[in-house]
Amino acid sequence: ATAADGQKATQTITVTVLPVDEIAQKLGEIGGELRTGLREHAFDSLQAALAINEGLLSEDDRCASANRGPVAAQVSGDRTAQQAGVSYAQSLTDCRSQTRVKVDGGAYLTRRDGDVDTRGFGTVRIEHDATDRVTVGAALTSSFADDELGGFASGAISDRTLQVDVFARWRLTDDLRAGAFLGAGRAWYDFDLVEDGLTLSGEMTGERLLYGAMLSGDLTVGGRPVTVDALVSHASEDLGAASLDAAYLGERRSGIAFQVGEVDATRVSVPAHIGLLGGNGASYRLVLSPGVLCEDRAASGSGLTCGYQLGARLSADVGSRDGLVLRVRHEEVDGRIAQLLSVGYAIRFGRSEGLALALTMDQRAGAQGGDSALMLRLTTGR
Repeated sequence: ATAADGQKATQTITVTVLPVDEIAQKLGEIGGELRTGLREHAFDSLQAALAINEGLLSEDDRCASANRGPVAAQVSGDRTAQQAGVSYAQSLTDCRSQTRVKVDGGAYLTRRDGDVDTRGFGTVRIEHDATDRVTVGAALTSSFADDELGGFASGAISDRTLQVDVFARWRLTDDLRAGAFLGAGRAWYDFDLVEDGLTLSGEMTGERLLYGAMLSGDLTVGGRPVTVDALVSHASEDLGAASLDAAYLGERRSGIAFQVGEVDATRVSVPAHIGLLGGNGASYRLVLSPGVLCEDRAASGSGLTCGYQLGARLSADVGSRDGLVLRVRHEEVDGRIAQLLSVGYAIRFGRSEGLALALTMDQRAGAQGGDSALMLRLTTGR
């Protein structure tokens, strides 16, 4: 440095350049949100798997759908969401056989608030009547889902699952039924995102275990038929660590281990279905369904909270092909309220009544506010 009068001074300055890992710092900034998004998607996938397993415990009316076509397509929508889907169900053996083989599946495309997700599943099921009161079976289920990975400028996630289940249903008495299921499977997840200059892609594998039990009984109270269903189901999935490939500020890294952890879902439902009017071939039916409901509603923990559910369903045959349905449902769990009021009218027409047109008006209310929807659904069978 030289002053105005010509005097000079010299000083040595040492500059040290440190090897800062910008990718690690960026992952530290978004890691919490990424982990939450991955766990929430896995949680939704786990709940969908539980719903399929719970359906295995329902007694199947073997020949109820013998005259219906195996293929059905539907399109529905309102001002907030639109959905198109196709489903398939077929018995590969005689519905009265002691051993039965069934296949079913479906694929659905949903658009909600600008986001589009695709989900589908396929199941092959074998059932065997061990005795006139005991049915045992096994099922192989595969599913897929493609959805948005929320919270980022751009993000997508998909999963593919394969699951094996064994189940049994017992008719303990003419008025008492029981059932149980046990399943294990694996899920493969792929995801990618772009956020503030960071480009990231990753994959992870989840090992899942599912089990549940059901007890259902029929009784008469005050001369009215009552059916009480008690269902407890649980599913857990160990996601372990995801493997990430990232690029940020000119740097690239592969095989980054990112811990995701474990998710689980639990559901306890004990409704009582009380027939107040109709039944036994009557053209109208009214069923009241109060009960207890406990759910695990968050992917971030295992807390089970309980509340109550109250529902009512009134259905009436207007004509040989027409039907009117009124449904009311109210749920409250951990202070969160969900309500539904639905009025629907359906008519079957066409050759062999293979087409059904339904108009439904729904009013929903919940923790995120309320919404009204007018839905038109066309179902066709072949």
